[in-house]
Amino acid sequence: MKSHQRQPRVALSKDDADRLTLQNQQESLFLRLPGELRNRIYEYAFSEQCILVGRSLSSRLQLAVEPNGFSPRDQYKIPRYNFTRLLAIAMTCRQVYAETALLIFRLNDFRFHHVKTIKQFLDSVPAAKRRAITALRLALYPPATEDNLFMLEDCGMNRFRGLCKIIVEMREWPKGVRNNAVVREAFQRLHLKALAYSVMATDVEVVFE
Repeated sequence: MKSHQRQPRVALSKDDADRLTLQNQQESLFLRLPGELRNRIYEYAFSEQCILVGRSLSSRLQLAVEPNGFSPRDQYKIPRYNFTRLLAIAMTCRQVYAETALLIFRLNDFRFHHVKTIKQFLDSVPAAKRRAITALRLALYPPATEDNLFMLEDCGMNRFRGLCKIIVEMREWPKGVRNNAVVREAFQRLHLKALAYSVMATDVEVVFE
């Protein structure tokens, strides 16, 4: 029985990488498409999804792609896949990566279930990619608690420089909060106050769903 040893990868020199990029530009039917058409294809490929930012048992960040409207209770019913599969499309070649690396962050909502994960994400992601993020979803667990609101104030969400919209998902809130209009509105005001303090921007829209 023959044994096959995996050959180590040899890194391309800059000149070789430049030549390969030029060759791709000249020979790839996709890269020869007009830029506007490529951008429409990118939007179709990368948008209409939600990126769940979670943590592993070892407290490392884990990113997964999931459908919008996903609930933690649905994790065994709704398929989701690792974020690296989405990145793999962008890493097809240098030009595609240059054109799409930030689009992945700009076109998708980023969902957080824990405030501590927001801080860890902010500390881990390069500034350019943080600036590209325009929408966050907060489905915080445990939901609608004062402790989460206090932590939300101090998590530094103002570092999302390009943020336009925050969706606060109420479906995980206790029924006693969701179904009582007075209590629900009180918690909404508390969320608005905490987010205003953390984001420190008046042009960020906050929506409750």
